[in-house]
Amino acid sequence: MTKMKRDEILDAYPLSKLQSGIHFHAEMEDEEVLYHDVFSMRIRSPWDQNAFTQAIQQLVKQHPVLRTWFDFTSFNKPLQLVHRDGVVRLSYHEPINALNTESNNTNAEKAFVYQVEQQIQQLEHDSFNLSEPSQIRFTVMRRDESEFQLLVDAHHIILDGWSMATLLTQLFGFYLDNMGIQSLPKPVPAKTSFKEFIKLEQQALADPEESQFWSQKLGGLNYHPVDFGTQRDISEVCVKRLSLSDFSLELAAIAKQEQSSLKDLLLSIHLRVCAFILGSEEGTSAIVTNGRPEVSGGDQVAGLFLNMLPVSVQLQDESWSDLIQRVKSEHQSLIRHRRFPFSEMVKEAGHPISDICFNYVHFHV
Repeated sequence: MTKMKRDEILDAYPLSKLQSGIHFHAEMEDEEVLYHDVFSMRIRSPWDQNAFTQAIQQLVKQHPVLRTWFDFTSFNKPLQLVHRDGVVRLSYHEPINALNTESNNTNAEKAFVYQVEQQIQQLEHDSFNLSEPSQIRFTVMRRDESEFQLLVDAHHIILDGWSMATLLTQLFGFYLDNMGIQSLPKPVPAKTSFKEFIKLEQQALADPEESQFWSQKLGGLNYHPVDFGTQRDISEVCVKRLSLSDFSLELAAIAKQEQSSLKDLLLSIHLRVCAFILGSEEGTSAIVTNGRPEVSGGDQVAGLFLNMLPVSVQLQDESWSDLIQRVKSEHQSLIRHRRFPFSEMVKEAGHPISDICFNYVHFHV
């Protein structure tokens, strides 16, 4: 254990299977810093350092995972421990004089963007010490009197995407309230915590019905490897982002017509495309999901609640409507067993499950 006093530790519990995997792969990598997320956003607002520091303090107090550190050696199993106070990690950068004297606004903006990019690169290579009670940092770069760039970097071992969106929403709410600009409802302390998710996962691991369900599912699932080519081929791959904004209303209308969610509609399309790419009559993938406790305020708890669910659908000579209904039914059956860890499924299968995953993101916070 570190030099922290025992009365500074409020709670302790094991890591989830995903957290253990993240730590393992991060430790195995010698050259790159893995699972280090950096978020950058331009904020149009007056800057008040005291108000912002207080907002971070309020956020850290609200969420135990922001006060969490890890001990991998002192106990019979790795533990994550919740510190009583946590640490506020805020770095502040004043506007550079060159920006203030730059007569050309375009050049000034380019100079500032370059500084932000340099700072992001520095943060990406500045790894976290998991034995310290904070795995999140805040960096503020002043642009001028009315704008600043906020960089938030965190270790993925403590947060998923939904949690980060929730934290940022609450942070800005605290900040505006502290400055007296806008008074927003204070976040209500949740009746659950990330510790409860760990408990639910361990219950799933100990439940014979969960193991039997996934054993049957995996027994009928075929692994279809994707040929990614050589390392040189990978570096030359062109990633094209397809915006669905022009079709969003039409897709939502189709989903409503089929009495399906937009997620299941897109999952159906995804599985058919997977089958086409793999030259198979079977659409196989893994659905990124979450195992948040289903209680009041569960959606406001910060943590790493992620898991993946293998899904496989045999394609038939059928209409899109029939496929959507089959995918919807299969997805619903999987959701009931979503807390059984994906890493244990891979062990059960004895081979990789899927090289492809489906991640539907809608952070409506």
